[in-house]
Amino acid sequence: MGERAFIVAIVFTRRQRLLNERVISPAEFDRATAELRDGEAGVGEIRAAIDRKTIRAPFAGIVGIRQVNLGQYLSAGDPLVTLQSLNPIYVNFGVPQEAAGQMRLGRHVRITTSNPPNEFDGRITALDSVVNETTRNVRVQATLANPQGTLRPDMFVQAEVTLGARVSGS
Repeated sequence: MGERAFIVAIVFTRRQRLLNERVISPAEFDRATAELRDGEAGVGEIRAAIDRKTIRAPFAGIVGIRQVNLGQYLSAGDPLVTLQSLNPIYVNFGVPQEAAGQMRLGRHVRITTSNPPNEFDGRITALDSVVNETTRNVRVQATLANPQGTLRPDMFVQAEVTLGARVSGS
Protein backbone atom coordinates (compact mmCIF):
# COMPACT_ATOMS: atom_id res chain seq x y z
CA MET A 1 0.00 0.00 0.00
CA GLY A 2 1.36 3.44 -0.92
CA GLU A 3 2.05 6.16 1.66
CA ARG A 4 -0.89 8.30 0.46
CA ALA A 5 -3.31 5.37 0.73
CA PHE A 6 -2.01 4.60 4.21
CA ILE A 7 -2.59 8.20 5.34
CA VAL A 8 -6.09 8.19 3.83
CA ALA A 9 -6.90 5.01 5.77
CA ILE A 10 -5.73 6.62 9.05
CA VAL A 11 -7.80 9.76 8.35
CA PHE A 12 -10.84 7.59 7.56
CA THR A 13 -10.48 5.70 10.86
CA ARG A 14 -10.24 8.98 12.79
CA ARG A 15 -13.28 10.45 11.03
CA GLN A 16 -15.25 7.29 11.72
CA ARG A 17 -14.54 7.73 15.46
CA LEU A 18 -15.50 11.41 15.23
CA LEU A 19 -18.76 10.51 13.47
CA ASN A 20 -19.58 7.99 16.19
CA GLU A 21 -18.94 10.74 18.78
CA ARG A 22 -21.09 13.14 16.68
CA VAL A 23 -18.24 15.62 16.28
CA ILE A 24 -18.38 15.67 12.45
CA SER A 25 -21.33 15.58 10.08
CA PRO A 26 -22.29 12.56 7.98
CA ALA A 27 -21.33 14.58 4.87
CA GLU A 28 -17.73 14.93 6.11
CA PHE A 29 -17.65 11.20 6.82
CA ASP A 30 -18.97 10.51 3.30
CA ARG A 31 -16.08 12.57 1.87
CA ALA A 32 -13.63 10.52 3.95
CA THR A 33 -15.23 7.31 2.67
CA ALA A 34 -14.90 8.54 -0.93
CA GLU A 35 -11.22 9.45 -0.36
CA LEU A 36 -10.58 5.99 1.09
CA ARG A 37 -12.17 4.26 -1.90
CA ASP A 38 -10.24 6.53 -4.27
CA GLY A 39 -7.01 5.62 -2.49
CA GLU A 40 -7.82 1.89 -2.66
CA ALA A 41 -8.55 2.23 -6.39
CA GLY A 42 -5.18 3.95 -6.87
CA VAL A 43 -3.43 1.09 -5.10
CA GLY A 44 -5.29 -1.37 -7.34
CA GLU A 45 -4.17 0.51 -10.46
CA ILE A 46 -0.53 0.45 -9.32
CA ARG A 47 -0.71 -3.29 -8.58
CA ALA A 48 -2.27 -3.92 -12.01
CA ALA A 49 0.52 -1.93 -13.68
CA ILE A 50 3.14 -3.95 -11.81
CA ASP A 51 1.42 -7.21 -12.81
CA ARG A 52 1.42 -6.13 -16.48
CA LYS A 53 5.16 -5.44 -16.31
CA THR A 54 6.10 -8.60 -14.43
CA ILE A 55 7.53 -11.39 -16.54
CA ARG A 56 6.67 -14.93 -15.49
CA ALA A 57 7.91 -18.15 -17.02
CA PRO A 58 5.19 -20.45 -18.36
CA PHE A 59 6.97 -23.48 -16.89
CA ALA A 60 9.77 -24.30 -14.46
CA GLY A 61 13.17 -24.55 -16.07
CA ILE A 62 16.68 -23.17 -16.37
CA VAL A 63 17.29 -19.74 -17.87
CA GLY A 64 20.13 -19.09 -20.28
CA ILE A 65 22.09 -15.91 -20.97
CA ARG A 66 20.07 -12.72 -20.85
CA GLN A 67 19.55 -11.19 -24.30
CA VAL A 68 18.60 -7.68 -23.12
CA ASN A 69 20.27 -5.03 -21.00
CA LEU A 70 18.97 -3.08 -18.03
CA GLY A 71 17.06 -0.01 -19.21
CA GLN A 72 16.64 -1.28 -22.76
CA TYR A 73 13.27 -0.60 -24.40
CA LEU A 74 11.46 -3.70 -25.62
CA SER A 75 8.66 -4.40 -28.03
CA ALA A 76 6.11 -7.16 -27.71
CA GLY A 77 7.66 -10.47 -28.69
CA ASP A 78 11.29 -9.42 -28.16
CA PRO A 79 13.34 -12.34 -26.78
CA LEU A 80 14.58 -11.77 -23.23
CA VAL A 81 16.24 -15.03 -22.27
CA THR A 82 16.07 -18.68 -23.23
CA LEU A 83 14.19 -20.98 -20.89
CA GLN A 84 14.71 -24.72 -21.05
CA SER A 85 12.96 -27.54 -19.27
CA LEU A 86 15.59 -30.12 -18.31
CA ASN A 87 13.46 -32.63 -16.40
CA PRO A 88 11.80 -34.18 -18.23
CA ILE A 89 13.81 -33.52 -21.36
CA TYR A 90 12.77 -34.22 -24.91
CA VAL A 91 15.13 -35.82 -27.42
CA ASN A 92 14.30 -35.47 -31.11
CA PHE A 93 15.94 -37.78 -33.62
CA GLY A 94 15.36 -39.03 -37.12
CA VAL A 95 14.71 -42.58 -38.26
CA PRO A 96 14.85 -43.74 -41.89
CA GLN A 97 11.48 -43.83 -43.60
CA GLU A 98 11.83 -47.61 -43.95
CA ALA A 99 11.83 -47.97 -40.15
CA ALA A 100 9.10 -45.37 -39.51
CA GLY A 101 6.38 -48.02 -39.59
CA GLN A 102 8.00 -49.79 -36.62
CA MET A 103 8.01 -46.67 -34.40
CA ARG A 104 5.22 -46.76 -31.83
CA LEU A 105 4.25 -44.43 -29.00
CA GLY A 106 5.52 -45.83 -25.71
CA ARG A 107 8.33 -47.83 -27.32
CA HIS A 108 11.56 -47.95 -25.27
CA VAL A 109 14.45 -45.65 -26.29
CA ARG A 110 18.01 -45.70 -24.93
CA ILE A 111 19.94 -42.44 -25.19
CA THR A 112 23.74 -42.52 -24.88
CA THR A 113 26.13 -39.58 -24.50
CA SER A 114 29.83 -39.89 -25.25
CA ASN A 115 31.43 -37.51 -22.77
CA PRO A 116 31.17 -38.69 -20.01
CA PRO A 117 29.55 -41.94 -21.09
CA ASN A 118 26.00 -41.94 -19.74
CA GLU A 119 22.89 -43.90 -20.64
CA PHE A 120 19.30 -42.74 -20.21
CA ASP A 121 16.07 -44.62 -20.78
CA GLY A 122 12.92 -43.07 -22.14
CA ARG A 123 9.83 -43.67 -24.21
CA ILE A 124 8.68 -42.45 -27.62
CA THR A 125 6.06 -39.77 -27.01
CA ALA A 126 5.58 -38.26 -30.49
CA LEU A 127 6.00 -39.17 -34.15
CA ASP A 128 6.08 -36.66 -36.99
CA SER A 129 3.52 -37.23 -39.72
CA VAL A 130 5.77 -36.28 -42.65
CA VAL A 131 9.02 -37.53 -44.14
CA ASN A 132 11.80 -34.96 -44.50
CA GLU A 133 12.32 -34.48 -48.26
CA THR A 134 16.08 -34.02 -47.93
CA THR A 135 17.04 -36.76 -45.47
CA ARG A 136 14.09 -39.14 -46.07
CA ASN A 137 13.85 -39.47 -42.27
CA VAL A 138 10.86 -39.21 -39.95
CA ARG A 139 11.30 -37.18 -36.76
CA VAL A 140 10.65 -39.03 -33.51
CA GLN A 141 10.47 -37.49 -30.05
CA ALA A 142 11.35 -39.34 -26.86
CA THR A 143 10.80 -38.13 -23.32
CA LEU A 144 13.39 -38.95 -20.66
CA ALA A 145 13.83 -38.32 -16.97
CA ASN A 146 16.85 -36.07 -16.43
CA PRO A 147 16.84 -35.27 -12.68
CA GLN A 148 20.53 -34.24 -12.52
CA GLY A 149 20.27 -32.07 -15.65
CA THR A 150 23.04 -34.05 -17.35
CA LEU A 151 21.36 -33.83 -20.74
CA ARG A 152 21.15 -30.33 -22.19
CA PRO A 153 19.26 -28.96 -25.19
CA ASP A 154 21.03 -29.46 -28.55
CA MET A 155 23.56 -31.94 -27.14
CA PHE A 156 24.77 -34.66 -29.48
CA VAL A 157 23.43 -38.04 -28.35
CA GLN A 158 22.91 -41.45 -29.87
CA ALA A 159 19.40 -42.89 -29.81
CA GLU A 160 18.64 -46.59 -29.91
CA VAL A 161 15.05 -47.77 -30.26
CA THR A 162 14.17 -51.26 -29.09
CA LEU A 163 12.13 -52.89 -31.86
CA GLY A 164 11.93 -56.40 -30.40
CA ALA A 165 13.55 -59.70 -31.27
CA ARG A 166 13.44 -61.06 -34.80
CA VAL A 167 11.84 -64.42 -35.20
CA SER A 168 13.25 -66.54 -37.98
CA GLY A 169 11.20 -69.27 -39.60
CA SER A 170 12.59 -72.75 -40.17
